[in-house]
Amino acid sequence: MSRPTIRTVAAAAGVSAAAVSHAMNGKPNIPPATAQRIRAIADELGWRPASAGRRLSGVVSDVGLIVSRSQEDFERDATFVHILASISIEISKRGLTLVLAFVEEPDAVLEVYRRWWQEQKVNGFLLLDPVVDDPRAELLAELGVPAVTIGHSPAPEKIPEVTVADEHTMTDLMEHVRGLGHDRMARLSDPDTTVAVARRNDLYCVSHRDAFGEDGILVVSDPHGPVATDLEQIVSETGTSIAVLVDSELMASRLYTAAHEHGWTIPGDVSVISWEDSWVCEMLVPRLTALRPPIKESARVALDLLAAQLRSEGPKSGRVGPRELIERDSVADRRA
Repeated sequence: MSRPTIRTVAAAAGVSAAAVSHAMNGKPNIPPATAQRIRAIADELGWRPASAGRRLSGVVSDVGLIVSRSQEDFERDATFVHILASISIEISKRGLTLVLAFVEEPDAVLEVYRRWWQEQKVNGFLLLDPVVDDPRAELLAELGVPAVTIGHSPAPEKIPEVTVADEHTMTDLMEHVRGLGHDRMARLSDPDTTVAVARRNDLYCVSHRDAFGEDGILVVSDPHGPVATDLEQIVSETGTSIAVLVDSELMASRLYTAAHEHGWTIPGDVSVISWEDSWVCEMLVPRLTALRPPIKESARVALDLLAAQLRSEGPKSGRVGPRELIERDSVADRRA
């Protein structure tokens, strides 16, 4: 579906493009009834005038990024800040501009995408935090908007994706933990409403069975509940001397606190590995072993794919990685 232009509105209204421009900008030389009719047609076609200062014949070089997170979630997620910084730096290297918005209300997000596209604020989007049944994919495909998802797209046939080779990451991690003498590895998961977490849980279950010959222990944590309860559930099924894979440094820090409250040591009783890595891992005591994602590479490939769409080369997906295991002090060696 092609994006409507000022000429589309002019043709539908039977007037010149200049008349449409004057009507939309409230110029007094257009009769009120005519101006109202032009505005109604423009609204019906989903067209709004371009932002001030844009040239209709110029090349738009802005990349849109709309973040649907609360301020609290954003401020405490060091990995997400790293992702935003990497995207911004990569865009700047290419002489482009990042148009960024934070929208806390989920119901308002789709309208921002629609409005930015209709107003020609951007020439394409990068999508973060894809969720199961993500409505953005359907909307952007319907509008014909160039877009790339960093992460697993809920609809890769509509919106291409840049993914990390996490199946290799999970397999290598299982072999590493088994090589240190552990006979199983539990998984404490965030709620699986995002595509990334749901896929990670599937990979965990398959890889654990392949590596250890038995099903793993998957506990989905309540974000508003005590992590101590989750840890108790894991230990009740395995005993101590267990390795636990968590999704983030934040979850790991909560797990550290819960273990301390029970008198369990890390890594003596409970070994901990985080799926994400940041400076926070160096601040925890003991320092947290983690899997470092290829964030800079993901940003670079995503922008390459977006540029290819703008050159009418069609939507293509890409892969990067796998993650790099950063060994620190939170995993015990049980071979002795």
